[in-house]
This record gives sequence, C-alpha cells and structure tokens, in this order.
Amino acid sequence: MNRTALQLKILFWAMIGLSVLVAATYETGLLIMGPLAGRADVDFAATTCMELITICSIPGALRLIGLKPIVRDLKQRGMAALRLWGTIRIIWLGLVMLANTILYYMLVNTTMGYMAIITLVAMAFIVPIKDRCEREITFEKEGKDEADSSNS
Repeated sequence: MNRTALQLKILFWAMIGLSVLVAATYETGLLIMGPLAGRADVDFAATTCMELITICSIPGALRLIGLKPIVRDLKQRGMAALRLWGTIRIIWLGLVMLANTILYYMLVNTTMGYMAIITLVAMAFIVPIKDRCEREITFEKEGKDEADSSNS
C-alpha cells in the first residue's frame, strides 16, 4: 500500500512540478511569451477545444475509479489495478493542466490560465494519500463514517 501511494504521489507532484517549470521558463524569459498571440483563428480553436477537454476531463478523471469495470478490476487485481488507474487519472488531469499552461503562455489568453488553475484545484481531490488509496481498494465511501456515527 505504502509503495503504491508513494509512486502515485511522486507522479502527482511531478505533473504539478512540470506545469510550474513551464510557467517558470516563460516567466523568466527563457521562452518567448505569446508567439501565437493575436491570431484570432488559432485562439478561438484552441480555446474552444481546451474548454471542452477541460470540462469533460475534470469530472471524468474524478469519477474514473468509481466506474463499474474499474471497480471490478480493482476487486480482482487490487494494488496493481490501483497503480494503473491512479496513474491514468493523474496523468489525464496533469496533461490537461500542462496543455492549458502552455497554451496560456503561447496565446497569452487568460481563459487558458484559469482552466489550468481549475484543473490544479481538481487535482486536490485526487491527491494519492494512503487513506484514499485504502478507500479506493476497499470501496468505502468517504462520508460513510460520519453517516454511521450520526445514526447512533
């Protein structure tokens, strides 16, 4: 359990770190900001695509572990399945955040920056801590303990 949580945690922070690294390279002037700024056709297409991708990816990635085929896989393979599906979920949201970050600096479009921030906030709901990994393997609901104690 600890090893899987550690591997997922390293991947989680690496995806966030990669986005921060991209932002730092643009902010320090190592990369030129806005090479595509002012191109309305590129701006419109990129914004529309990334809005759709972001809007669909956040709930999709957050609910991924709860899908019936994945729950079956988790029941059968346990930690190996959690490592696979947790990795997919982290990379999925991380790539959306990274793409929004890169496009923000290439287009200088604040919409992309806001979507990167929103994706970062959504990633807070999938931080791979040990307790969450155990819940996802045992299929406990997060609010179950509070509901049980209030019924007593």
